[in-house]
Amino acid sequence: MKAKTFNLKISNPCTENWEEMTPMQNGRLCSNCSKVVVDFSNMSATGIADYFKNANGKVCGQFKQSQLEVNYIPAYKNIFSFNSNFLRLSLAGILTFSGVKGFSQSGNAKAPITVKDNAGRKKNLSQKNNAKTNPKLSVQLILTDKKTGKTILGGGARLDGTAKNFTADKTGAIKIEIPDSLKDKTLNIYFHASGYASAYTTVDLKKENSSPLIISLEMKEEIMVKGDVGIDFIEPKKCGNK
Repeated sequence: MKAKTFNLKISNPCTENWEEMTPMQNGRLCSNCSKVVVDFSNMSATGIADYFKNANGKVCGQFKQSQLEVNYIPAYKNIFSFNSNFLRLSLAGILTFSGVKGFSQSGNAKAPITVKDNAGRKKNLSQKNNAKTNPKLSVQLILTDKKTGKTILGGGARLDGTAKNFTADKTGAIKIEIPDSLKDKTLNIYFHASGYASAYTTVDLKKENSSPLIISLEMKEEIMVKGDVGIDFIEPKKCGNK
């Protein structure tokens, strides 16, 4: 399959009982049609996109209804990729040369100007203020599946009263930066993830807690659809002058 955006459809849903099918490594075997029905219901959008990118022939699968209502974008290899080791060595050489050059020029630097205050104490006018600034307050949390305890990837969170959404990183961790105006307050934080019911928790920002908050979300009750999978490619819109 070409690396094009696509969506999936099941035109003729199968009515066979999933629980009566024989469990297989990646799904279940239907005794009526002798096909392996691949279980995509717990697969991420990236996993589904990669599966169909490399799929050969027809695929019979089981999906959540919501998975048939989104677009999928397969990942592709960048043909202009470069040697990362070569880049690191080049940067190291540049930084080393810059450091030697800076050191050689430091001998020609002018001496700092000093003055005396009214008490006779010397003051360096060129001395920078080294006072440490207070770090930004943040709350870290991880969303997990209430039933399995597994980390939910691709979730997000939002502070009550703000419009900014904080998304999870590759490990599923979410870091919420707290504005200075809210750092001494008690706030509600709302959570969301695809296929899960939204939830919120109340956090007292006056109490310091360096450990991530573990938030358990319940899956939505979704309709399951299974059958032969059709693929519709989405052609990109052409831009043109009016």
